[in-house]
Amino acid sequence: MKKTLFFYLIILSLFFFNRINSQNFSTQGSAQLTSMNPLQYTITPDQQVQAGLITNYFPLNLNSSLELNFEMNFGSKNSNGADGMAFTLSNLCNPTLPSGGGFLGIPSSNNILIVEFDTYDNDGAGNSDLSDDHLAIYKSGIPASDLANLIIQGSNIPVCILNNCGNIENNTFIPIKIKWIYIDATQQKLEVYINNILRATSTTANHIASIFSGNANVFWSISGATGSLSNFQRIRFPDFTNTFETCSGNSITLNAPLLGSNYIWSNNSSNTNVANYIVNSNQTVTCTYTDFCGQSKTVTFNLQAKTTPSPPATNSTITYCQNATANSLTATGTDLLWYSSATGGIGSTSPPIPSTLIAGTTTYYVTQTVFGCESARAAITIIVNPIPNVTSIESNSPICFGESANFTINGTPNATVTYAVNGGASTTTTINSSGVGTISIPNSITNVSLVLSQVNIGLCSSLSTLTENVMVLALPSITSVVTNSPVCSEDTAMFIINGTANSTVTFTLNGGTSSTIVLNTNGTNTISIDNATANQSLLLSNISVGNCNTTLTNTASIIVNPTPNFPTIAPQTETFCVGSDMVFNVIGGANETVTYTINNGSNQSLTLDALGRGMITIPNPTAIVTIDLVNITNGICLRSLTVSSDATLITCEIPKGFSPNGDGNNDTWDLSSFDIKRVEVYNRYGLKVYSKTSYTNQWSGKSDTGNELPTGTYYFMIEFNDRPSETGWVYINRGE
Repeated sequence: MKKTLFFYLIILSLFFFNRINSQNFSTQGSAQLTSMNPLQYTITPDQQVQAGLITNYFPLNLNSSLELNFEMNFGSKNSNGADGMAFTLSNLCNPTLPSGGGFLGIPSSNNILIVEFDTYDNDGAGNSDLSDDHLAIYKSGIPASDLANLIIQGSNIPVCILNNCGNIENNTFIPIKIKWIYIDATQQKLEVYINNILRATSTTANHIASIFSGNANVFWSISGATGSLSNFQRIRFPDFTNTFETCSGNSITLNAPLLGSNYIWSNNSSNTNVANYIVNSNQTVTCTYTDFCGQSKTVTFNLQAKTTPSPPATNSTITYCQNATANSLTATGTDLLWYSSATGGIGSTSPPIPSTLIAGTTTYYVTQTVFGCESARAAITIIVNPIPNVTSIESNSPICFGESANFTINGTPNATVTYAVNGGASTTTTINSSGVGTISIPNSITNVSLVLSQVNIGLCSSLSTLTENVMVLALPSITSVVTNSPVCSEDTAMFIINGTANSTVTFTLNGGTSSTIVLNTNGTNTISIDNATANQSLLLSNISVGNCNTTLTNTASIIVNPTPNFPTIAPQTETFCVGSDMVFNVIGGANETVTYTINNGSNQSLTLDALGRGMITIPNPTAIVTIDLVNITNGICLRSLTVSSDATLITCEIPKGFSPNGDGNNDTWDLSSFDIKRVEVYNRYGLKVYSKTSYTNQWSGKSDTGNELPTGTYYFMIEFNDRPSETGWVYINRGE
């Protein structure tokens, strides 16, 4: 009788502790559960005409690659033993076990994939069975004497189970591995391994479509049978169990078979095939559901809570100096795991060696594992203190006499610094948590020198030779205030201040607002009051250089004497007649002396009278005269002058006649050399015959009515703009 076994592949990761599948099987015929740890079933007892079948509750999906490992024991009878076992994969939730023995207990179905493990030769010299223990891969239906449904790649007959074609009925559990390889939607294949050696590979084809009519959800079964010969045939799953241990307090996810409905979990509200439990004590969990085929099923999970151990004993804090040699961390416990963070990460069995290259604090964590349960993490804090140092010293140099010399030390936070001042005894100061320390020497009257010798923090120390000096400056002062007193009004009044070079002096003038002046590098500067018109008073209130200040009370004053006002000079008339004296009037201050020149000649002087008046007379000048005033003095102050005045000589004789005969020569009475305001002309009878304002040379011997006047003597009256009026006579000569 031909014996066929098919086993379906499944990924073992389905059974990892945190996502739990309870490996429940339904049993038919002679099959029965004989052990829970490891999970083991008897398929047939060592009796004739027996058949047994187990079917796993969990459906598989062939749209992804799967792998299953299990062990088969074919009994101990070889020549007189039979028949073998098979693994089948079909769309049936509960495939039916054929009645009676034979055919390896394979369910009757056309949509089935079979791997047979056959220990009996049914056809003698034929090729559908072999005399050696053999295996084959079939599709669709129970294997018969023909090989039409055989789908072994590269072989048209079954192959030996063992690679040496040896006997497998030796009461030994033989490791079996079957791989379902999903290449793509149109290509899949099956591989069968014995003792981890590949023994058979199916053809590569669209088996999902051709065998399972496109339905990739399948269930897997293991069956076996005996006929007239028998064997004690068993199946064992070393990695399968319904008992799951986890550490107390852990969460565990339980999975019932997919494709079902009406899920009811004990002590859980989930109504799907997945439920989460917190395991604090041992408990049994059941899930009742209606399977893919409409039958009621129950899967059972045995959950066991293991005690979580306490954290390992450690030295919680370890301190090093920077760059010191560190030792591996130690802790007392079992199966220690070391971590670099309080949560997460992957533990290492190798204890870390702390780095001391960089100062700072680092925390490591360690756990112990007892009976598979890992404790909480114990912290070990590594403090790496820096090699303390001082990076710089700053000071408030220069300072003023009597002020505090202040030093700022920058360096390692919280370090203690040893120092000496001006070669004195050593003392210490502490740098604060921000890395700054201060040293203050009050009432410093001489330069201050600070020398560092050592820096330490805890047991870590270093030497230092840094130095810093503070220069103590003398207070600024005024040595003298010199003036140019007295000065004349409108001159520049000057206060010359002498004192500390580059200092700033604060002063007030005449009780006004404060101002400042900076002495130059020679220690001098001048306060100038331009165009001073009154006495000047100076008060110095402060002198400073840098931050050094001295209060002052120095005073000085400048007497400002009056300067003569600008005098005026003007000729008595704008023109003078030739042959007469030319007189200029000068007006200025009382009794002041005016220096002047005539036509750029030598200086001459004129003393004004008590009313500030004086005259300059030029007898009988022969040309235009210009007088320039050079200066004026009141005996104390002198004012330079640029005042000028001039006068013009003119001929002052009125023409005595003219001849208006039209010959173009002396036709009018020409008075254009005079500045005439008005002319009036009278005949010998005293009647006015002609008049004209602003006269120059308009009269041609006609009356105001336009009539020609006869030859004769006429009398005039002339009113001048610049001289006294005149009267006289003029003769009209018509040449008659």
